[in-house]
Amino acid sequence: MLSELKRTERTIIRNHYSEQEHPLFLACDDVFYSRSSHLNAVDIEAENIFVGVAHLLDELFKNKGVTQRVVDRLWTELFKDIRGIKMEATEHDKQQVTHTIFAIVRKLMCHHWNSQYCYKLYDMLGVTISREMRDSDKKELEQFSESLFEHSEGLDDWINCAYDGNLSGEIETLLKGKKNLKPKKPSGRKSIDIDSIEDTFNIPLNISKRMERIRGFYNSMDKVYVAADQKVFVDTLSGTKSKSKITWIGDIKELHYMINKLVGNGWIEVPDSYTKWQITCARFNIRVKGNNGKPDEIKDFQLSQFSNINKPLKDHPKLDKIINILNPRIDIQQAMDDYLGYMALQGEHDEINDTNDALAHGLNTDIHI
Repeated sequence: MLSELKRTERTIIRNHYSEQEHPLFLACDDVFYSRSSHLNAVDIEAENIFVGVAHLLDELFKNKGVTQRVVDRLWTELFKDIRGIKMEATEHDKQQVTHTIFAIVRKLMCHHWNSQYCYKLYDMLGVTISREMRDSDKKELEQFSESLFEHSEGLDDWINCAYDGNLSGEIETLLKGKKNLKPKKPSGRKSIDIDSIEDTFNIPLNISKRMERIRGFYNSMDKVYVAADQKVFVDTLSGTKSKSKITWIGDIKELHYMINKLVGNGWIEVPDSYTKWQITCARFNIRVKGNNGKPDEIKDFQLSQFSNINKPLKDHPKLDKIINILNPRIDIQQAMDDYLGYMALQGEHDEINDTNDALAHGLNTDIHI
């Protein structure tokens, strides 16, 4: 996947893709710049990273049966490729280069419209990265992630509207001297009108006390993070077709955090035809506070607001307590007690009273708070 490039080959790749302002090449060039200066014994540049990303991306797309074991093996193959380029390459060098390639490909998966890539492959790559990079410099990883995040918009457009599954083949053709490459037919993001979506999130049917959990979740969110009729809220989480929207009254980063947590843990499911952010935009809007005496406004979300979240939340103790109401591994009674206990410690008495009152009148009798 990763091979040594001659200086002339690097120049050809750089000139061609820089002139095109190719989003993926620009991202590789930017994020690897600071890392390359700290490599100890291996001569690898942004062009090598770009080629490595192309090969890994193509490999994942052509392999329809990718498993976690396959992804782990691809990490190992990259390590071996780096050793082939420079036998004396240190573990640090191999780790930095391999992580760069994996992280860029994972970033592309995050933006892909197809759930096979934006959920399954994204998560598999994340598992491998987390395990292999557990002892790495956290500050350096954060700086790298922030730098990569700045390329979100361009990468989103490229992976969905231009990538054809054979970028590595295109590069090989270029290096063989065929400069006037024919434009490829784009893979194309499905053209979806968000306003036409009637599908909703769905809490799996096999989760114990499913409806009680949904109602408890609603009563803990109501007037704190959402303003919505209970039926609309329940429909939105139970797979019922709907055209209604829940008004989010918290910060967009909190909604982003909540959806990622719920989907990532498998506590809510997303219809196969859509991404989690398409369903979020279809089923949620947001209350924006008016300035200078102007009234609040209810505005629809745009997909770009979620794909371009700046510094997403890493934790949120209060939301975590509410989210755990849908955790099938925790008894709902215990989850509610944990939430109310947390609120008491925070001194949010009015909110506790509202929640207790809602629970008393809105939940089934087998829940005792």
